Amino acid sequence: MTSKRSFINLRRENIKHRIGMIFITLFFFFLSMLAFLMAVQNQCSQIKPEMIMKGITGLSRPEFGMGVLSMGAAVLLAVSSFRYLRSRTEIDFYHSLPIRRREILYIFLTNDIALFVGPLAIVTVFRCAVTAAVGYLSRDFLEGSFWSILCYTAIFSVTYLTMSLAMLMTGNTFIGLLGFCVFAGYSPVVLCMLYPSLASSFFITYCDTGTNFEIYSYFSPASLANLLLTTKDAWKWEEHIVHFAVIGAWVVFLLIINYILFERRASEMAGKAMAFPRWNPVIRFLLVVPGA
Repeated sequence: MTSKRSFINLRRENIKHRIGMIFITLFFFFLSMLAFLMAVQNQCSQIKPEMIMKGITGLSRPEFGMGVLSMGAAVLLAVSSFRYLRSRTEIDFYHSLPIRRREILYIFLTNDIALFVGPLAIVTVFRCAVTAAVGYLSRDFLEGSFWSILCYTAIFSVTYLTMSLAMLMTGNTFIGLLGFCVFAGYSPVVLCMLYPSLASSFFITYCDTGTNFEIYSYFSPASLANLLLTTKDAWKWEEHIVHFAVIGAWVVFLLIINYILFERRASEMAGKAMAFPRWNPVIRFLLVVPGA
């Protein structure tokens, strides 16, 4: 009974101590609603009804603006959830509670998903209501809204778990943000862009065989979001089945890794740059090579 009461109280306190981050997230969702209203007004200024219908339907499909908002919300919520890892006082308090660590991690994950999916659902309902009010709500608009929610949730999940991994591996918020930048940018920047450029400049024997470097984009939440939102014409879910599958695999993998690290992370690592010293040579190698 004590453990159950502590579980509920911890969930409530976790939300209460993050009011600032929550209001920031809600503020950006509010801005997205204003942007949608202005976009609908611009579309309704056209003369032909079929053009208005096509333009408004296109507003329901996944877009880069909301994708960036999803990534930003994921980073903010992950930082605010795992901020206690940098404070020895707070980490002693959390680890002294009569509940297991995995339950603490479960509280953080479910709270943050709810804090993102809830406003996203409200924004989607608002968009549908506005579209119905102007008389252009259609099945295609509802279908596009569904896939938008799925895309933004997938982007949020993979970004949030990557940021959580960076926070768990470090004991300092700033170092954690740098770690996220390494995880998010190393593969697309170093492997996709830097390596071919340097190889073609300095290797006499280098031959560009037209190798598809897109596979390296599958190892970064930022590049995965870009692949998921990029489309040649109108966004179609059939073109992104592989991207959804890759994101799903990464979410499962990151959940397992985060769970293992959360269970094994020592409390005395709060405030230190790296929480797992055994990984220092690997991190040093990843940073020194592109830096040099």
